[in-house]
Amino acid sequence: MTGLTLGELVVCTLLLCSEPYPMAQTILRNEDLSVLRGTASESQYHEMLYSYLLKQAAEHSTKRLARLEAIRSRADFTQWQDVNRHEFLHLIGDLPGDRTPLSPRTVGEVGRDGYTIRKVVFESLPGFYVTANLYVPTTGKGPFPAVISLCGHSENGKAYDAYQHLDIGLAKRGYVVLAYDPVGQGERVQYWDFIHHRSLLENPDNQHAMAGIQAYLLGHSIARYFIWDGIRSIDYLTSLPEVDASLIGVAGSSGGGTLATYVGMLDPRVKVACIVTFVTSIPKKIEARARDGDGDPEQDIPDLLAARIDHTEFVGMIAPRPVLIGAATQDFFPIAGTRQTFKEAQELYRKIGYPNRIRMVEFDQPHTYSKPLREATYAWFDRWLKGVNGDEAREPPITVEKDATLECTSTGQVVTSLGGKRLYDFNVAAATRLLDSLDSKRSQPGFRSGLVRKLAERLGSQSALAEVSAQEVGESKADNLSDRKVPADQRAGHCGSDPPYLLPGGDGWREAAGHCLLARPKRGQRP
Repeated sequence: MTGLTLGELVVCTLLLCSEPYPMAQTILRNEDLSVLRGTASESQYHEMLYSYLLKQAAEHSTKRLARLEAIRSRADFTQWQDVNRHEFLHLIGDLPGDRTPLSPRTVGEVGRDGYTIRKVVFESLPGFYVTANLYVPTTGKGPFPAVISLCGHSENGKAYDAYQHLDIGLAKRGYVVLAYDPVGQGERVQYWDFIHHRSLLENPDNQHAMAGIQAYLLGHSIARYFIWDGIRSIDYLTSLPEVDASLIGVAGSSGGGTLATYVGMLDPRVKVACIVTFVTSIPKKIEARARDGDGDPEQDIPDLLAARIDHTEFVGMIAPRPVLIGAATQDFFPIAGTRQTFKEAQELYRKIGYPNRIRMVEFDQPHTYSKPLREATYAWFDRWLKGVNGDEAREPPITVEKDATLECTSTGQVVTSLGGKRLYDFNVAAATRLLDSLDSKRSQPGFRSGLVRKLAERLGSQSALAEVSAQEVGESKADNLSDRKVPADQRAGHCGSDPPYLLPGGDGWREAAGHCLLARPKRGQRP
């Protein structure tokens, strides 16, 4: 077994044949070919890959914590932040463009008691339209502190009930609020059925996943476009005379919590962050995937933990600016991970001299921006953007708008009213550039060996060979065939039980579908 690569699970079947190529033979049954059935490993099989991934996560986490605990000075902290930001930007493929003209325009306005809602369209990239609602207080004296309200995975984007409650609640407290549709949501559906006038895909998760899978193949993450929308939203917000550009906050729940984190850690203009129902830890997310299989490419960035970045590093890149972590104990974002991350981040804030700038609140609620979490958000912003101390803030009665009232386009969709570009267009353009570059490289010396090396790196392959642990666990017989079952394990906690392949005749190792097979004549007969 010295030719096996690390990580393969090998089932070796010894065939004893009366002739090299028997023409007739009793067919072995499925149960005859099952290697692990009836063994101690059978009950463990479905947990083996899962356990192996958790083991890998634990090893990366140990190295991550060593970096975190090595911070002894402000200089150490600053260097730690810089390395984390550099690694994160590298993993997502950097930000997608320059600060091109936003070309904002107000397309409508809705007057309400104590605030107005402006319906705004701007371009975060040329031809890439963002539909947004701007909530402006009509009482009090400006310029006002302002908040970017970042949406989670709601199908109707900025019009989602809980987000409207937050936005109106903040506007009634004297904040300018900008809420916009993320890509794939609300008025920005990316994959549209022009015949039946509906989304081609079932929900926002699938909208994100389709573009995200394309981006994976291009070597970057669609998180870069989500983040860029947020940064350009701050550009727009700080250009308004009603806004105090020195007092900007970000808030979001779920996917909006993800974006509040990313934008907060990459844009220093953010002075305060409220991150709700997002913060946990990557190892705990891996554990939770056993119950929650859905993932979003902008949240699940390849190699993140291997780069020594977890949610503590996310929060730490915002430090020393104030951060509120809002959690729900019934969330599918594991609360145990949230508590652990808060503990680590709290110690980091203590080390750098700002222990009062981080807080965690949790409520016995499901995964949503619930009223208790919204009220905690109001209080946190009041404290750090207005200087008003107090742990409690009450949300007043709120009447939300119908989706159509908040729409910024005539058809309810950018793609059918304004046209412009979609994520698919950016992915196609990037693929074209890469293919043009690849054409010129194919004739260069060493191209093929370099390609193999890069593929091995991306797949996590390792060239070093490991000793194989193998032990016969059973035998099945049919006529003159003896099928000896030998699961071979090169990694602790990782085993396989696919049916072995029977290859008649032969005089050595044969490889098929990841299995190595030994076929030899029966003793005493001619080869």
